[in-house]
Amino acid sequence: MNDHKVDLDNHLAVLDERLVEQFPEVPADAVRQWRREESNRLAAARITAFVPILVERAVRRRIGEAA
Repeated sequence: MNDHKVDLDNHLAVLDERLVEQFPEVPADAVRQWRREESNRLAAARITAFVPILVERAVRRRIGEAA
């Protein structure tokens, strides 16, 4: 596994925890599932520097839609 992949995985794990903490009214499993779906959608991105912020925005949008 290359360093960029490890770094991205670490960012996404931190994102999971941050979103779960910020939205305690949303089941943690749902937040993590949405994060996985959104990160999988961007898995083929050639430039991964913006993947965490794009995933976070998409998950926040989904949380807002579910509220």
